[in-house]
Amino acid sequence: MKQSDEQALIWYQRAATGGHPSAQLAMGYRLETGTGVEKSYQQAVLWYKRSAEQGNSVAQFNLGRLLWLGRGTEKNRIQAYAWLELSAAQGYPNAEVLRNKILKELDSNALPEA
Repeated sequence: MKQSDEQALIWYQRAATGGHPSAQLAMGYRLETGTGVEKSYQQAVLWYKRSAEQGNSVAQFNLGRLLWLGRGTEKNRIQAYAWLELSAAQGYPNAEVLRNKILKELDSNALPEA
């Protein structure tokens, strides 16, 4: 890894740990893809969730996607639907598409839980 990549990672980690939602999203992405760090879906889920809880629509989408796929966490279509609904409500276009796909998979009785 180049020096500048190592420095960027250090700053992302500091900002993410300090509660900055965009940095938390970036850490989640780096961990999900293995960019500059060892790939870890479990850690990606944790960082995406921290950012998503602060209203970051991209993190909400990424968290919903990983919940739907069961990567780094147990597969949970109801929680995935809920996070994607929040993301779609903020206008994130991919969230609406995936949310609608999950909606077709869910039993109509499960929707009130989401």
